[in-house]
Amino acid sequence: MTTSPSPSRRWWLFAFVWWTLNGVASASQYVQMAGPGGEQVTWRHALVTSLASAWLWVPLTMLALWLAHRYPLGRGRLLPRLGLHLLSVIAVVVFRAVAVLVFNSWVGWYATLPPLPELLLTSAQNNVFLYSLVIGVAHAAHYASESRRRDDQLAEARLLTLKAQIQPHFLFNTLNTIALMVRESPANAERLITRLSELFRHALEGATIHEVPLADELRFAAAYLEIEAARLEDRLRVEWQIDPDALGARVPHLILQPLVENAIRHGIAPRSAAGRLRVAARRENGKVRLEVEDDGVGLDQAGRPAAAGVGLANLRARLAALYGPAGEFALTPTPGGGVTATLVVPYRASAS
Repeated sequence: MTTSPSPSRRWWLFAFVWWTLNGVASASQYVQMAGPGGEQVTWRHALVTSLASAWLWVPLTMLALWLAHRYPLGRGRLLPRLGLHLLSVIAVVVFRAVAVLVFNSWVGWYATLPPLPELLLTSAQNNVFLYSLVIGVAHAAHYASESRRRDDQLAEARLLTLKAQIQPHFLFNTLNTIALMVRESPANAERLITRLSELFRHALEGATIHEVPLADELRFAAAYLEIEAARLEDRLRVEWQIDPDALGARVPHLILQPLVENAIRHGIAPRSAAGRLRVAARRENGKVRLEVEDDGVGLDQAGRPAAAGVGLANLRARLAALYGPAGEFALTPTPGGGVTATLVVPYRASAS
């Protein structure tokens, strides 16, 4: 049974192949540039000197890749890391000068070997710019890998969110509500079945989508609230305060449903009296502000909903993955009792 090479082995192989091709190309150029009246250069000598010089770059390329992965240049600790990479440039200059000094008798770069200070100067002239390019390529490879890793984390968070939102308890409660209505109110039962199918279709169709227009999210939340209103009968009153300018904004897919679910399950449902739920959205200062407010049992002493589920934790993780610090989420007490969940994301217009 054969196994694929590890990532580090693939990089070693890639570096070796790349620099071998570079060495062959340099040897060809070396031979072609030797004029008829100039020094005669054999292919053997050109290949030996060019490949030896190129292969010395293989471990140096791996060093640049390791440094870019371990100490990438970015916002955090820029100056110390920049100093580290500058030290690596100096080390490369010294390494290649010493390599010429040690291996010249076997390779034959020079007929008469210059003194070490001259070798260091020549090494700096030939290698500083080239190694800087290698460092740049290494950073590009590092950040491409980081981008793929973040995409994978976002996909995992999205799947966790879907599992948290379309939970078995929701399906069980909805089917129970429909079962009770089948004989007493067949029309209402049929309407709830239609809404339930819309919820699942919306969730599954958007499984690979990060953001959707706010108008789509509101339609999904409305379908969910229609089912919950039928289950709670006259104990739920919903108010909508939607700014038309915000309807075209892109918001995270399935972001409203966990907020309204938590408000109903942990705020309104535990009460015996009827409850009010307010869903608001508006555009302000280049951002979109979403609010889900209830007049239920409120927060506990730790400042959390009376019974918080995993949906809010997944919501925070998705915001961090999509927007970083630009995505905000907060739970605050509602004056007079209850909780207000506030979600703020950067305003980005949808294509549709």
